[in-house]
Amino acid sequence: MNGSADEVVKWNPDGLPTAVDYLLFNVAGAYTVTFPATVANSAEIACGGGSPTWSMASPHTTNLLFVGANSGQPTATMLQGTLNTNFLVLGGAGSFSHLTLTNGGQFGTTAVIHSKSLYDISTGGGDQIGRDGLSEMTVNGGAQYYCDRVEANSQSLVMGGLASGTTTLWIA
Repeated sequence: MNGSADEVVKWNPDGLPTAVDYLLFNVAGAYTVTFPATVANSAEIACGGGSPTWSMASPHTTNLLFVGANSGQPTATMLQGTLNTNFLVLGGAGSFSHLTLTNGGQFGTTAVIHSKSLYDISTGGGDQIGRDGLSEMTVNGGAQYYCDRVEANSQSLVMGGLASGTTTLWIA
């Protein structure tokens, strides 16, 4: 599964993702996917299983970044580049969701998630770590997570919104 997000045969159905597509990463095991400029912005990026590592060779924009499932331990890592999102949700009932932001091991290759933390009826508002289930987010190696709430009905960051367990945010 390692490779570039612009490799047509790696998607089901075959074809380059478009701005209305939901990019679901749920293949078992660890693999790295690079998002070059040739990949259009997306409706959603979701990790529902396995352990994908995302590398944004060019800034990418998505409506929702979601890491969670009904079971298991979906684990996503963002290694480098910038991901802009309207909101971020970690956690699914029955799972232990992990998101790590780090760097590519070289100067200037850090991961950045910029969220607008917009209100969404399905999440109850804003970015959520621990939407439901156990969740953990780690930000290290110079990586950055930041949000600039722009709507009055939205919260910047909710820890353990509906969580049935422990929610952890590690910053190093």
